[in-house]
Amino acid sequence: GAFSRFLKARRVGAFRQILGEYLAYLLLVSTGFFMLCLPLGFGLERDLLRIPEWESMGAAPFAAFVPLLLPVTALFAALQFFLFEAAAGIVNGILMQLICGIGMGYLSGYFYPSAFFPERMRALGEFLPSGAAARFAQAGVLGQRRCFCFWRRRSGEAESRGADGETKGRAARSAEELTERRMGER
Repeated sequence: GAFSRFLKARRVGAFRQILGEYLAYLLLVSTGFFMLCLPLGFGLERDLLRIPEWESMGAAPFAAFVPLLLPVTALFAALQFFLFEAAAGIVNGILMQLICGIGMGYLSGYFYPSAFFPERMRALGEFLPSGAAARFAQAGVLGQRRCFCFWRRRSGEAESRGADGETKGRAARSAEELTERRMGER
């Protein structure tokens, strides 16, 4: 059509066109994300909302957590953009986004704890973009070095044996230490 001729006349190739569309979509998704974060931060600061782990800390933990979600937002925006563009038609694109989002979220443990799944399903959930995003956000919250990858790095998951002989991963130890510290403060 006319728009294709206009882009060719301006020497805008397919890559630049897709990148421009993605950046516009990312801006839209990021704006929605921040519009959701503003009332949450306000509610936490004014004690209208309560998160038990962040009790009496105000919105400071939330404000530190929001920037960690920006790469996750970019990942999911790219995934949604790809799924929508890969489908034939608007309705099919929306349905594909919905079905893939629910399926990946379920397998990655967003709706049901993945610890109850068989080992192969857990491995699949960790490989999916939703599993990589969850590990990235969890590592950021726990103050660990963050790696945005689609596989689990064995070197980053050093295990140690406690006094009781039980093997625990670094993330589990960090979460337990944080809980113990908060319990000691009360």
